[in-house]
Amino acid sequence: MIAVRRTALLAAAALLACAPALALAAAKPGPVAVVLTAAQVKAQIVGHRVAAADGGMTWYYNLDGKYDADDGRNARGGVYQVRRDGRLCWTENSGISGCFQYYRKAGRLQMRRADPGHAYELGAIRVGPL
Repeated sequence: MIAVRRTALLAAAALLACAPALALAAAKPGPVAVVLTAAQVKAQIVGHRVAAADGGMTWYYNLDGKYDADDGRNARGGVYQVRRDGRLCWTENSGISGCFQYYRKAGRLQMRRADPGHAYELGAIRVGPL
């Protein structure tokens, strides 16, 4: 009985000794998102095919400022421009417009909608040739 209590007390003491390190690890912030600059967007996105990693949507950013997009059901197109803050803003031929922001987080290139009233994560992307 004494051996069991002693083992339980040693286990509790070991757990308490680790508690500060566990609390620090739990409080540690996750990976930081590093937003691409306008120059980086022009070099890495413009003139390329950008596909959602989940396979949902693909954008084709032509060098002439026009783009095409396709989700496998609906095709769309329009014009785009890269703003000084690095956002790629677009206007569809239908008149709908918005902006995307590209960033790296945890070593992966990702994108999000980044315009007033429409800010949300779109997730990881793959970039390839047109």
